[in-house]
Amino acid sequence: MVKMESRFAGKILVLGDCQLSDACIQKICKNHGLKKDVFKFIEYSRVKMFDFESLLDTDRYSDIFVAASPHKAKKIEGSTSACQFLLDYHERLPRVTQLRLTGGSLGLSKNNLEKAILSSKLLELRHERTKVEIIFTHQN
Repeated sequence: MVKMESRFAGKILVLGDCQLSDACIQKICKNHGLKKDVFKFIEYSRVKMFDFESLLDTDRYSDIFVAASPHKAKKIEGSTSACQFLLDYHERLPRVTQLRLTGGSLGLSKNNLEKAILSSKLLELRHERTKVEIIFTHQN
């Protein structure tokens, strides 16, 4: 028997304005085999006070989804905006996905949230973990 340990980040941080209802988010999650608590939402008004440096070198989140959010924020280490901080430090952060509306501006919609989930590190890690578990199960 093989005991496997994994550092599996099972959360997605969503920064910015969220106009979707709880019911809509729950339906999207259900469609992708997720629970709503997989998301941690930091609303637009709270992004300014969010400690962006706490995201550096963390394994708490598999992904960061960025919607419409203020430019200025706490602890953005000399970057001109929160979005710029995420670009400047992308190699030290979980996977960052900008949620873009059809017009190109940042914003959260049902469609771009579903696309972001499908390309998320969270789902990728879950698929990889499932593959490994299947391989170990079949090697008796």
